[in-house]
Amino acid sequence: MNAERELGIVNAVAEALNSSADVRLALERTLTLVATMLGLRTGWVWLLDDQTRRFYAAAERELPPYLQERCVWPGEGAAGASTISATVR
Repeated sequence: MNAERELGIVNAVAEALNSSADVRLALERTLTLVATMLGLRTGWVWLLDDQTRRFYAAAERELPPYLQERCVWPGEGAAGASTISATVR
């Protein structure tokens, strides 16, 4: 990829991110733009929640069904909650 094309992509990403005050909408637009520019069909953006310190899917694009399922992180779910809190939910 040449420097001019890379700069064009960075500029387009900056414009898409600044296109809305709604973070989710801006990320969805940006993801669509980047996927299109790179010839990708699917993709997603993960962000880290400052309060819970857990990742969450902030935007996604054309994910196949098996990737649309919610991810269970260590410490989540019945087994994880029991292990961490010593109680069964």
